Amino acid sequence: MVEFKYKEDLGAPKQFKPGFSGPISKRRPRDICCLLIFILFWIGIFIAFGVRVVWPGTRGNPMRIFQPLDNYGRFCGFNQDDQALTAVSWDHVTAIKTLAASTGGVDAGRLTSYTEGIEDETKQQPMLDMTSYSHLWFPVTTLSLDDALCVKECPNFSMPAGLDDIDLANLSLFGCHCHRDYGYLMGSDKQALTAAECSTALGTDLGKKLCYRVVYDSQSSAILGNRCWPGDIGMIKSQAIQDTMLGALDATNVGSLLLDLPNSWYFILIGLGIAVSLAFAWLVFMRFFAKVLIWVTVWLLLIVTILIAIFFSYQAYTTYTFYSDLSSPSSAATRRLAINIALAVLPWLVAVIYIALICFFAPRVNLALAIIQEASKAIASMPTIVFLPFVFLIIGVVLLGFVGTTTIFALSAVEMTSFMGHRSWELRYYDYAIMGFLTFCLYWVGFFVMGVCQTVIAGAIAQFYWRRDKATVYWLDIPRAIFRTIAFHLGSIAFGSFLIATIAWLRFVLNYIKKRVKAMETPPAKTLMRVVNCLMYIFEKIIKYITRMAYIEIAVYGYGFCTAAKRAVQQLLRNIARVAAINVIGDSLLVVGKLFVAIVSGFITGLMTFFLSPTGSDGGFVMPMVIVGACGYGFAHLFMSVYEMAIDTTFMCFCEDIEKHNGTPQRPYWCGPNLRKFLDH
Repeated sequence: MVEFKYKEDLGAPKQFKPGFSGPISKRRPRDICCLLIFILFWIGIFIAFGVRVVWPGTRGNPMRIFQPLDNYGRFCGFNQDDQALTAVSWDHVTAIKTLAASTGGVDAGRLTSYTEGIEDETKQQPMLDMTSYSHLWFPVTTLSLDDALCVKECPNFSMPAGLDDIDLANLSLFGCHCHRDYGYLMGSDKQALTAAECSTALGTDLGKKLCYRVVYDSQSSAILGNRCWPGDIGMIKSQAIQDTMLGALDATNVGSLLLDLPNSWYFILIGLGIAVSLAFAWLVFMRFFAKVLIWVTVWLLLIVTILIAIFFSYQAYTTYTFYSDLSSPSSAATRRLAINIALAVLPWLVAVIYIALICFFAPRVNLALAIIQEASKAIASMPTIVFLPFVFLIIGVVLLGFVGTTTIFALSAVEMTSFMGHRSWELRYYDYAIMGFLTFCLYWVGFFVMGVCQTVIAGAIAQFYWRRDKATVYWLDIPRAIFRTIAFHLGSIAFGSFLIATIAWLRFVLNYIKKRVKAMETPPAKTLMRVVNCLMYIFEKIIKYITRMAYIEIAVYGYGFCTAAKRAVQQLLRNIARVAAINVIGDSLLVVGKLFVAIVSGFITGLMTFFLSPTGSDGGFVMPMVIVGACGYGFAHLFMSVYEMAIDTTFMCFCEDIEKHNGTPQRPYWCGPNLRKFLDH
C-alpha cells in the first residue's frame, strides 16, 4: 500500500468514489455568465463588421494599408478621392509649379489645372489621380530607396552597346522614367523616355526633380506587393546599387527567393507531405524509443561535461606548471592562472550537481517515460485525434479571418496622413476604442478555439485512462468529448481564454505605448518597460499552463473554471517533483521532434528543388526550403500539441488515481501495468 502525506495548504487528496469510471456524465453548464459576455463581444464584432466592412458610407479600404506610396505620399493605383488628405503637400505643389513655369514646353492649361484643385477642393486634382499608375518603382540611381514613383508598367532595361558596367556619374546613354506629373505638365501621358528624350528632360530643373534614369530590368507581382524589383540583383552592373538594394532586403537573390516560387510549388507540396509523414513517424518513435533517446541524451551530456572538465583541468595544470617555474610572475599571469583554475573547477562542479540530479530524478524520469508511453497508447487507440488540431485550426482561421478582416477594414477607415512615402494614422478616441476592442477579440477568439481543442483532447484521453479494458478501441470517445465540451463547458473555456487574452492584450498595448510615446525612449524607461514586459510574459506562461491543467479537470469532473484551476494547482503542488520531470522530459522530446520534422523536411525539399527545378541551382531552392521548414514546424507543433495534452492528461489522471486507490481488490488502480511499477516514485 502506498501512503501519502499532504499539507493543508495543498488541499486534500481526491477521495475514493466506488462508482467513478472516468469523465462524469452527469454535469451541468458552468460559467454561463462568461459565455454570455463572449456572445456579447461577438455581437460587437458583427456591429463593427457592418459599420466598417458593409455600410458604404463608413466602410474602410484595406488597400490603403497595403498599397505602396510614392516619395510624395500618393497611393499608386488610387484615384484622387481615395488618396490621403495630405498626400501631396502645398510645398511640393508650389515647387513643381515654380519649376514648370520656367521650363519650356509646359502646357499652360495643364499647369493651371494642376494647382487649382488645391485652392478649390471641388475642382479636379490631377496630381492626385494615380489610377493607371499601380506599380511602385525604385530608381536607386540616387543610392536611396526613399526615391520612388508610381508607374504604369515596370521599366524594361537593356545595357547599352559597348558598356560592361554602370557609371553613376555618366548615365547619358540610359533612358528614364518620370513621375506622372512631368508627362501631364508636358501635355503627354508618356512616362518612359528614350535616352535622348531623357537627356533633354534632365536638362531642365523640372526634369531633374521628376525624372530618373533606368539602370536595371524589373518586374512586379502580388508577392512583392505591386513593387517593381529586379529578378536578379546580381545582374545589376553597379556594386553601389546592389549594396543599396541588398541593404533593404538582406538577401542575395530576390528572384530566387520570391519570383521563382511559381516554378517550385509542386516541390513545396511534396515537402509538406513529407513533413506530415515525418510528424506521424515521430509520434510512433516516441512510443517505442523515447526511453532510449532520453537516457542516451542524459549520459551523453554527462560525458561531454566530464570531457570539458578534463580539458580545462589539463589547461589549468599546464598553466600552473609554466608559471610555477617563474620566480616572480606578473599580475596578468596570476589572473590568467586564476581564470584557468576557475574554468577547471566549474565544469567539475556542474558534473557533480548533474550526477546528483540524475540520482534524484532517475525514478521520476522513468515515470515520465512511462507516462509518455501510456499517452502514446491512448493516441494509438484513437488515431484520428491527431487531426483534431487541424480541424480546430480551420475553425480558428475562419473565425480569426472574420475578426481580422473587420480589424483591417476598421484601421483603413481611420483618417490617415501620408508624406514622403510614409503613412501614419490619426486615431481619435473612438478609433482607439474600436481598434482596442477588435485586437482584444482577436486574442480572445484565438485562445478560445485553442481551449476548446485542448478540453476535447483531455476528455478523450481521460476516457481512455479511466477504462479497465484498454485494448478495446472505442470510437465514440472523441464525439463524446466534443459533446460534453460544447454542451457544458464553453463558458468555462471562455473564462480561461479571457484571462490569457487579457494578459496578452496588455502586453500588446504596452509595446504599442512604448513605440508611440517619446518619453519611453530614455534608457531608464526602456529598462523598466523590458522588465515589465518580461514579468508579464512569465505571468502569461504561468496562466496558460494553469489554464491548460484546469481544462483537464473540467473535462474529467465538469467543474467550473475557478474550482478546476484551484484543484489543478493543488494537484501540481502535491506532485511538484513529478511535474518537473514530466515537463523537462516531455518538452525535450517534443522540441526535438519539431526541429527534426522542420529540418529534415526542409532539407529534402531543398535537395529536390536544387537538382530538379530549372532555377534551383541558382538559389531558387532557398525559399521552398524555408517555406517547407516553417510549415513543417507548424505541422509538427499541431501534432505535438495533441501529444503534449495527452501527456498532461495522463499525468493528472495518474496522480489522482494513486490518491484515490491503493491497489486492493476494493480499490484497484486504473493505470496500466507500465505505470504501476512507479507507484512509489
